[in-house]
Amino acid sequence: MLMTHSRLLESHLHATQQQQQQQQQQQQQQQQNNPNRNHNAPAAHRFPSPSTASNQSHTPPASDMASRQMADLSTSHSFDPDLPTDDILCTLIDAFFHHVHPTCPILHRQTLLDSLFQQRRPTEVGQANVILMHAIVAAALRFSNDPRLTEQWKSNFRQVAKRKVIFFALETPSVESLRAISILVLDVVGSTNGPSGWGLLALTTRMALHLGLALEPAKEVLPQISTMGVRALPESSDWIDEEGRRRLFWAIYVLDVITSLGTSLDLTLDETEVERQLPCRDSLWDRNQPTQTRWFQTPAKKPTRSIDNVESLSAFSHQIEVIGILGRIHRFLRETVDINVISDVEAWQVKYCTLDKALTSWNYSLPTSLGNLTRALNMGGGAADPSWLMLHVYYNTFVP
Repeated sequence: MLMTHSRLLESHLHATQQQQQQQQQQQQQQQQNNPNRNHNAPAAHRFPSPSTASNQSHTPPASDMASRQMADLSTSHSFDPDLPTDDILCTLIDAFFHHVHPTCPILHRQTLLDSLFQQRRPTEVGQANVILMHAIVAAALRFSNDPRLTEQWKSNFRQVAKRKVIFFALETPSVESLRAISILVLDVVGSTNGPSGWGLLALTTRMALHLGLALEPAKEVLPQISTMGVRALPESSDWIDEEGRRRLFWAIYVLDVITSLGTSLDLTLDETEVERQLPCRDSLWDRNQPTQTRWFQTPAKKPTRSIDNVESLSAFSHQIEVIGILGRIHRFLRETVDINVISDVEAWQVKYCTLDKALTSWNYSLPTSLGNLTRALNMGGGAADPSWLMLHVYYNTFVP
């Protein structure tokens, strides 16, 4: 399957290079036919040349340089004039799935590539996918060492991408726009710890609730009373789509808890209102192999029917369960207790012991391949799976 993805990218890049060569040939013919044309004018859709830049007699303002770089890094074949050229775009997509996707597995790679690179013309790509590309590029820029992408261009692009993603999400609330803004939130929250990330996260969590992503489809929801609103989204087109929605909600849930832990803010998502199954293993999702996983459980509300297919769960699934415990610990630490009242102190101790037991039980319930961190680090002799590392980072966050 990875070979198929690579061939798609290579064929798309080859077609792009051919079109660019044809454009350059046409421009050369036009210059030969018109010798009076200004040869010092920058060629369209061409990267700035270091030698040409060094021969300039003056340096333009920073804003003009950023605008010129943005124009030079764009082509008429790209999906959007603000996106970089297609060769850089393909490289950034690979960087995203290599570095970002393991910690936030909400995109089905084959579906994404098919929607982008199997169209006859770039104009046939939907606006939602173009906005998603802005979020992907913004998150992957930190992993690019391409000299053509200067720090000034990266900073300017992030600002443009942020505005486009937010405006599109506000005007067109949908799963696609929510995916884009979730990736943007992950990038912002991972870089800063300030109000800009809090506002974006608040928008993301509320949109997830309004779209009804906290609930499984009607045919799967357990017969319990809930104050959740009516599901605003249409039914999923297939199992890949439904699993993608499930993963999207859980990624937002993880972001909500982690951000609250670092800021002492209250949680936005109430776990008692969540009726979702855990996501499945990535390999099953990639192969479009439908499967069922166990339901997310809370102390106050446990499902009447249980599916305990451990083999179908991934490290991301176990992350969600430990994040749920960390969220309850966070709420517990925010409670006030009067140490002069013996009954309050005893109630506090009972809650403490209950949470400590839940954390210990979760650790012992992990499969051997995930529970032994040393084994995970040494397996295969290569780099460790980031999802395994994050799993143990979450666990050790609250271990005394």
